Amino acid sequence: MRRCMAGAIGIWLLAGAALVAADFWEEKDFTAWSDEEVQVMLTASPWTRNVTILTGDAGPGDAGDDLFRPGTAPHRFGGGTFSLAPQADVTVAWSSALPVKQALVRRAFGLVSPIPHEGRQMLAFEDPFYAVTVVGLPPSFDGLGLRKDAIGAATMLARRGRAPLAPESILVFADGAMRVTFQFPKTDPITLDDGVVEFMTTLGPGADIRTRFELEAMIVNGRLEL
Repeated sequence: MRRCMAGAIGIWLLAGAALVAADFWEEKDFTAWSDEEVQVMLTASPWTRNVTILTGDAGPGDAGDDLFRPGTAPHRFGGGTFSLAPQADVTVAWSSALPVKQALVRRAFGLVSPIPHEGRQMLAFEDPFYAVTVVGLPPSFDGLGLRKDAIGAATMLARRGRAPLAPESILVFADGAMRVTFQFPKTDPITLDDGVVEFMTTLGPGADIRTRFELEAMIVNGRLEL
């Protein structure tokens, strides 16, 4: 089941989305979401945040290196030498949330009815963790798997007035879309009373991520979807 979800997240597109009604996830079944609405759910919804991270020092580089854009500089990161742009835009998504899973199923199988068995399994799976995924990392981050301990120590879900949640495990994927998923235990549940949850991590030198999720906006049909 996790392999199915990992594959679906692997085809996550990061292109811009057209403007659509902000509450479409409340107004109609996900099987009727348009392609634009699916894109909004995966990139510009209450369950997702767009963050710019540093990927390396912007020094005098090889003018012929344009892996990302002209003027990139060689930099050693994660066990290899790559040509890096100083910055990269990534998406931070609450990938265990049902609306995000619904968008991934809708994207994977299209406007079909009934939903294929594999898609129904993905939706029925009760994730034992809160899962937060950073999508769209440059290939230079392929060494993250060797730094899980350090990354885990720098990662948390922070809540005002309560102990932060630390990740129980970190999963790194490089099957077409470089990404990393942080799995946080549900033993100390997040509730609406927390108001805001802040996700924080450091993936490397300068690659700091800090973004907030407003819990009240993550309610669907009266239920907090995380």
